[in-house]
Amino acid sequence: MNLAQALRKKNELVSKIGKLEGRVKQAMSYTEGRETYTQEDYDRMRDELATTRNKLLGLKQAMSAANRVDVDGTCVQDLIIKKGELKSLLDFVRQQRVMVDVGRINQWDDESPEQIHRENAKDLDTRIDDLETELRETDDQINSMNGKITVEWGE
Repeated sequence: MNLAQALRKKNELVSKIGKLEGRVKQAMSYTEGRETYTQEDYDRMRDELATTRNKLLGLKQAMSAANRVDVDGTCVQDLIIKKGELKSLLDFVRQQRVMVDVGRINQWDDESPEQIHRENAKDLDTRIDDLETELRETDDQINSMNGKITVEWGE
């Protein structure tokens, strides 16, 4: 299966685990007047929950291994790391941009003329635009690779 299909399967397993956990918790509690599960039903649900968790673990390991494979000289895992770094840097530059505005409004730097504030703001706006573009390109690269990567996983 390709990586996109593996991600969908992972979401299905996570959802199934949530439902099974709820049913197992319900089976473990006793409320008078409510129908209770038999021991066999409880054991079956508990076993199904353990099996589903093991499937999810195996799928995650297979996906992790697939993300380390080079596709056209690039590794998805490297792109995911790059995406995280770009997001952090973008947040930092955006904070700097806000601080330039706050400094101008509060006149923290009385000796700086308005021209310097405008130039700083313009430089930061350009940097933000460049980072947003690079982040979109990295996202597009990751998405295009999702269909090319094969996840070797046997349920």
